[in-house]
Amino acid sequence: TVTTGTATKQWYQRRVRGSKTQKGVTCQNWRSNYPHRVNSYSGHGIGNHNYCRNPDNDQNGPWCYTSDPDRVWDYCGVPKCRWNIDCFTELGQDYRGFQSRTVGNNYNCNDWYSNIPHPHSFDNAYNAQHYGVGHHRYCRNPDPSRENRPWCYTTYLFKRWAYCDIPKCEFGSMDYFARKHGPKGPSQ
Repeated sequence: TVTTGTATKQWYQRRVRGSKTQKGVTCQNWRSNYPHRVNSYSGHGIGNHNYCRNPDNDQNGPWCYTSDPDRVWDYCGVPKCRWNIDCFTELGQDYRGFQSRTVGNNYNCNDWYSNIPHPHSFDNAYNAQHYGVGHHRYCRNPDPSRENRPWCYTTYLFKRWAYCDIPKCEFGSMDYFARKHGPKGPSQ
């Protein structure tokens, strides 16, 4: 869940490859007007496929036009992803999740305020305020000018640091979610 001002919203995972509704009906191709006429949602992951998407930022999540002539559209039942908690945006500098193991679950993350076994300079108030480092072992990216995703120093003497196994959120900017795209169904 991400809080912006007074609004709290939940987002969904990026790699939605599902092409069936929550009731098991096959989704209609977004470029097809059969059996239903499709609104034109340019961009937003819409293309020549029938994967579930959320081009109008529906609060209930990804949906699709269906291949059932009696049901124009339906939700796909895709699980929610908490923005910058279960996934990261941009370069991961705003990630505040609780992952504390590296890719492949190979290494434990070290406390950011520990310099043993690996000395570093990220243990300061600036990085705590801007990048979320602190007295914890969670993955962060306090160096977005050099690294492109959350990482951590490890507790293992022979492995200084490693990236964390955290998926990237659907879009790198929240601008997309602020836009409205009109109702589902054909344009008048």
